[in-house]
Amino acid sequence: AGGAYLELTGGVGDSGCLKLTKNINSQQGSFILDDLDGGNPIYGFDVTFKVRIGGGTATPADGFSLSVGPSLSDTSNFGEGGAGGGLVFGWDIYNNPDT
Repeated sequence: AGGAYLELTGGVGDSGCLKLTKNINSQQGSFILDDLDGGNPIYGFDVTFKVRIGGGTATPADGFSLSVGPSLSDTSNFGEGGAGGGLVFGWDIYNNPDT
């Protein structure tokens, strides 16, 4: 949803990568995975990724989030504040009133 897209290059060592947004003001993008547990409760998960925030202005903004929950759909579009009725990890790196 939003502006997120996959690219074959541009990641670590010029590998493929997920780009949530381009370095243009007021962009927002989300990448939603299908339910990996077939509707069953999630009791734990591992996540590993490398992040690059920058390439725009001297003070990059706004951040990103990792949201896990049953109320996210493939049309959900949210930013660094996260979404869903589950677990939200938010990296809000810009001083603004977001939640």
